[in-house]
Amino acid sequence: MFPRRVQPVLDEWVAGRLGDSEFLTRVEWQRVWGYDFHLYLPIFQFARVHRIPMVALNVERRFVSRVRDEGWAAIPVREREGISDPAPADREYANQLYQSYLDHQSPGGRHPAQRKPPSEEEFADAKFRRFVEAMQVWDRAMAQGIAERVRGDSPPLVLAIMGSGHLRHGHGVPRQLRDLGVSRIGLALPWGPSDSCMELTPGVADVVFGVEARPQPARPDHPRLGISIETAALGVRVRDVASTLNVETVNGDIDIEESLSDSVEASSVNGLVRFLGAIRAGGRYRLATHNGDIVVVVPDHTNAAFDISTFNGEFETSIPVRLSELRRGQRFKFVLGEGGAEFDLESFQGAIVICRPSEPCSHKEEE
Repeated sequence: MFPRRVQPVLDEWVAGRLGDSEFLTRVEWQRVWGYDFHLYLPIFQFARVHRIPMVALNVERRFVSRVRDEGWAAIPVREREGISDPAPADREYANQLYQSYLDHQSPGGRHPAQRKPPSEEEFADAKFRRFVEAMQVWDRAMAQGIAERVRGDSPPLVLAIMGSGHLRHGHGVPRQLRDLGVSRIGLALPWGPSDSCMELTPGVADVVFGVEARPQPARPDHPRLGISIETAALGVRVRDVASTLNVETVNGDIDIEESLSDSVEASSVNGLVRFLGAIRAGGRYRLATHNGDIVVVVPDHTNAAFDISTFNGEFETSIPVRLSELRRGQRFKFVLGEGGAEFDLESFQGAIVICRPSEPCSHKEEE
């Protein structure tokens, strides 16, 4: 979750010297992770109450993105954030990563390609090999962070929480841990109603557990004028809103149309976020999604500053702009007209598309 540079902030949190708001600001939660903090808050509170050290295991996204663009061998050793050479991925793990790679090639990550093992030609494709190397940087970084804590005569118990894709069948992080000399490893995976029993095969983990779905109590929020909308899976369509707007979904798309609001926040985990509203002078518009695309329709003569960030997606626009930098996985900025309004657009896996009202506006896949 967190890059190593925020370790001092985690230490202050565990010591009880930070409140929630200051902690979120100092770790750059929205930029670094972005998911709803309340989903993770019980873990953070438990660690603080019991004074359990928390460790930032990750590296900067821009570093992983650079590996994906250039390849591991092209990165000078001094610029690898202390990460040693990952143990090579075996064919089974590469096959597993290939399915993720195919999913990322679909628009918005919402229409997964047919699941199949790669052919020899596909397996050897340079773009795919760099993708594997980038994923292994994450695996190696987390493994090194764990290994550093368990060395010595009386090593502590280390509980590492990470995405299941880094753990299944002992690939990913466990593979890198073994390469680093750590052999006492236990894997526990959650298994939800949407997970196929066909994938529950011997060796997938040491322990598999289910979590009962329970209604969540409404969490407190600061009083605000405007509209706040949250959905679970069906998506949201918002029209004719003139006040503050806050929309969150998990798997659904968000469509904001004919909005006159000058304060818009919209975020989805797996869905597309689409904005077709008026752009007000001095307005602030933050659109974010983890696995989906972001589409913004910009009227002629718009005055707005754009801050763009996408890790594993494309940036597309037919509007002539001068970019500070155009490189996948890094943040860049540009200004339309005289600026005024502010757009912050961030997608981890999807494309970011900006177009005029008269143009087709959707992500075009690479051929």
